[in-house]
Amino acid sequence: MLRSTLLTFATLSLVGQTPKPEEKPKPVAAVTTTAPVATAQAPKEDKATPKEDKIVGKVGNELIRQSDIEMGLSGVAPQQRKEVQNDPEARDRYVKSFVEFRLLVAKGRKMGLENSDFFKKRLSFAADQIIATELMNRDAEVLKKKIELTEPELKAYYEAHKDKFQTTADTYSARHILVKIKANADDKEGLSDADAKAKIAKVQAELKAGKKLADLAKEYSDDPGSKDTGGLYEGFDPSQMVPEFGNAVKSQAIGVVGEPVKTQFGYHLIEVTDKKLKGAQRPFEAVSKEIPALAQPERQEKVWNEYLDGIKKEIPFELYLVPVSETAAPATPVKATPKPATEPKKPEGKTKKVEGHTKKADDSATPKKNS
Repeated sequence: MLRSTLLTFATLSLVGQTPKPEEKPKPVAAVTTTAPVATAQAPKEDKATPKEDKIVGKVGNELIRQSDIEMGLSGVAPQQRKEVQNDPEARDRYVKSFVEFRLLVAKGRKMGLENSDFFKKRLSFAADQIIATELMNRDAEVLKKKIELTEPELKAYYEAHKDKFQTTADTYSARHILVKIKANADDKEGLSDADAKAKIAKVQAELKAGKKLADLAKEYSDDPGSKDTGGLYEGFDPSQMVPEFGNAVKSQAIGVVGEPVKTQFGYHLIEVTDKKLKGAQRPFEAVSKEIPALAQPERQEKVWNEYLDGIKKEIPFELYLVPVSETAAPATPVKATPKPATEPKKPEGKTKKVEGHTKKADDSATPKKNS
């Protein structure tokens, strides 16, 4: 969002509402029609049936209606609004808070708070916020399109900031097939150790016959995180994996399926497909989705300044900033305190020296990525 800190709004966005005159709920009456004169043409029926503006509460003489709730929701964050609209309990809480909010307003008006100069200034500022918001809402789509980065612009940013797209640790890409083993005799998932070894042997036989590990992973692997992609994990730090898997990845040759590796999950057949040492340049294709988050703040600033410059051409604008040196408080002279004629005696007794010590924080356990 462009300059989200520019505008700050009350949660309910209803500071400026005025109380409504007393209304009484109207019963829903049956709609009756009168037959038109034969020579007159009957008006077309409006298919859109207006909804009843249900009363949800009453504060003093003010009736709070469903339309007031919808107006309040229009001023809250989209995520909160969606939650209130979809969750009956959340909606009830919001309606209760809304009616209580109107209760506070009624009490404030009864005290005449709206007649103070402070209130009038706040009310004027709230109106200005709404006007500015309406302007931004009107121009939001145009500004959004200007912020979007094209493919050539993403590549230009990549070329100008290559140092931001280098590996910070040795990273590997590898395919694997997992044959899961039972954690215990009662476990319903996985195979016994012997059956798992037999399945691994079958896969190895098919690999020797010329089949690709990527194809066999889709058929045999029990790892849901990589099965559909042919067992592939890309650009990972081996230390993030369970030790047996990570050590095997670091020791295996690229493009060769190693011997079965047993971990807490089961047996793995691993094929390392790529290795990049720390400081290696990551290709554009691998980082293209990361670039917008890095490049857009600068683009947003540029678009925002151009937007304001366009308005300044229509409306005179001057800004006076007081230098920091002029805003600093003047130094206050410090009066010297005269020393007493005689020095006060120090209390007798030994002074106890307390020595502190520091304790090294325990290293937090590094979560391991399930392979």
